[in-house]
Amino acid sequence: MTSISRKTLGRVLPCVVGEGLKMAPKTMEPMARRIFKGVILLEVAGVFAAYGLFHKMNSSQDFRGTVNKYFPSVLEVFYKSNEWSGIYGIREADREAWSKQD
Repeated sequence: MTSISRKTLGRVLPCVVGEGLKMAPKTMEPMARRIFKGVILLEVAGVFAAYGLFHKMNSSQDFRGTVNKYFPSVLEVFYKSNEWSGIYGIREADREAWSKQD
């Protein structure tokens, strides 16, 4: 059997030899990757949620009425974004329809 000095073995197997178990220092790279993937996943989920909300508001006047009741600032952003893109008349049509309901 070949005899290997403790010093040589310590260089080859740093986590086994020595006083107790010594682990090689861990880098932050795996954790940073997990955090980065989590952030990207949250951003993608946010984009899909925003698109879903826009689609629902764009297709349902009743839903816009509910949003107006609870979150009027969100509805204002919807109206402004449509006006910026050149679509006019949604706000006026909603006001007219809601005034007839009351």
